[in-house]
Amino acid sequence: MKKRVLLICALGWITQGVVAQPVGTVKLTGFLKFGGATNALFEIAKKPSEPPETITLLEGETTDGIEVVKINCDSGQVDIILRGKKKTLGFDHPPTGPTLLHFEQMSCRQAVDVYRKLSDGNMLWILPETKRLSLHLDAPSSKTHALKSIEQALLEQGYTNTVIGKDCFVFGPIRNLQQLKSFVAWPKIQDGEKADIFFNFDGALVVQVFIEYASLIDRSREETKDVCCEGVYLHTGRFLTKPEAIFVLEIAFALHGYKPELVGEKSVTLVPLEAK
Repeated sequence: MKKRVLLICALGWITQGVVAQPVGTVKLTGFLKFGGATNALFEIAKKPSEPPETITLLEGETTDGIEVVKINCDSGQVDIILRGKKKTLGFDHPPTGPTLLHFEQMSCRQAVDVYRKLSDGNMLWILPETKRLSLHLDAPSSKTHALKSIEQALLEQGYTNTVIGKDCFVFGPIRNLQQLKSFVAWPKIQDGEKADIFFNFDGALVVQVFIEYASLIDRSREETKDVCCEGVYLHTGRFLTKPEAIFVLEIAFALHGYKPELVGEKSVTLVPLEAK
């Protein structure tokens, strides 16, 4: 049976402090070599008003008019065919020898996505904003070392992670993760429950996320005062059941200092955590 996607959003991207790429350009942000396969990591600028799209390709793969012909890890160069024309992409500071992983001015959210893939597909939250990082690991190196190195690189940018339940990695600003102490148990999936809800928020306003939350719990939304205008960055690595979806949105609110509060039998509002 085809899964029902309840929600996929890319709203209100925050671009402060980021230099936009010209539309149509492709930037090499890194590569990763594990299990005999080498992945090249790119950013593609598609629209001037939106963040660049990030993609990962193996040799011989093609998407969005980009074909990866050859990935040379040791020289830090990738030969591609871009819209029918041959082109070689490289780094300002290429590796100088056998390399396992090399990131150069990669967005934190793309680095977190790499972390998710190395974590064997465990569920992952993406909450970094627009900061960038660089990271290099010589070969040979273990997957565990690579994960620890990415965690350290993110930590240097002000982000850290915690784990809720067995498969939910939460990355976010260090100052906010203390809000997650009450989230210790992941909702149990009941027999017969459908997992058909997927979130992808890229800078959605807290109020916009709250609209979706109210819809999920079948309540009307009461006006909320003084709600912050920060962007919510959230990606779910798999489809969720309804209780799971409600749970992860409550985590997102907590990271921004809020908690849903039921009002009567039919409404819900957001209140600051400090007020509880």
